[in-house]
Amino acid sequence: MGRSQDYMSHEWDDFFEPYAPSANYAKPEPKEQPLKKLVIRASENHPARIMPIYGMILGDIVGSIHEKPYDSLCSFKEEDAALIKGKENHMTDDTVFTIAVAEALLDGDATHEGFTMHLQKWGKIYPEAGYGRTTKQWIFSDDPKPYGSNRNGAAMRTMACASFASSLDEALELAKIQAEVSHNDPEGVKGAQAMTAAAYLALEGRPESVIKEYVENLFGYYLSFSMAQLRRDWKGFSCTAAETVPQSIICFLESDNCTEAIMNALSLCSDADTIAGMACALLGAAQGRLEVYSDCYDSFEDMMRKILPSDVRQVLDRCAKALGGK
Repeated sequence: MGRSQDYMSHEWDDFFEPYAPSANYAKPEPKEQPLKKLVIRASENHPARIMPIYGMILGDIVGSIHEKPYDSLCSFKEEDAALIKGKENHMTDDTVFTIAVAEALLDGDATHEGFTMHLQKWGKIYPEAGYGRTTKQWIFSDDPKPYGSNRNGAAMRTMACASFASSLDEALELAKIQAEVSHNDPEGVKGAQAMTAAAYLALEGRPESVIKEYVENLFGYYLSFSMAQLRRDWKGFSCTAAETVPQSIICFLESDNCTEAIMNALSLCSDADTIAGMACALLGAAQGRLEVYSDCYDSFEDMMRKILPSDVRQVLDRCAKALGGK
């Protein structure tokens, strides 16, 4: 979870008490015969496979200036939202850890030890990216152990698992491993796997109805809320996976372009950068072309050059090359 630079001096984890929203994200009546876990052979590498990574970073940068720690501070209005405000926009821990997971996969370090090493490495390079208190302690620990988090930190960093996997089973396993190094609570792992599965299926060209059914049946999320229902029933900030992962998927399902996905995410007045990032990641995976992001930024490459540090761009360049891009 990221947050605006304005709050980085605070102990972010202390801002929030456990919160139970009025919207129920657990599927009310699971089907008697759940959809079997699909095993799909990934197509040959092609540029579209980097789209979830790009989308996560774009949503993070856009959402970085819109996040609100209290619902009482939320005054978001669609017509007033400026998605990109130059230097005010910035990457947060969502981008940093997305890059860390991608680098681990590029380097063949897809193990608990490997993911831990890369996450700690990048966390130390960017120590003020907006981590929660416990995550920051984990980054600088000499003996990092999973800390039972049920938040969305593993879900927001998992997109490279979908991009690099050669099958859905492999994608789910990679998501599980990278989540377990920190977010080993069942909800934390489930959130990471659900986002990875949705992105992988989108990359494979599966229709939204199949993605929705698969995630609902395998993970138990209820994804039939409309955005109007979410806005009506949602009353508070949350960064738990159980709440923000289904929200992000619904933001994707109810959008036709990047701006709509981001506006949906921002209108919830919650963990804006993470929800926007995950929604944009799924949208990019589904549409499979860089132009999908042009409606909220004329040139994605130009945005990366202006906002992202060179070492982050270098990892993205490696990803693009490995996945068949430029």
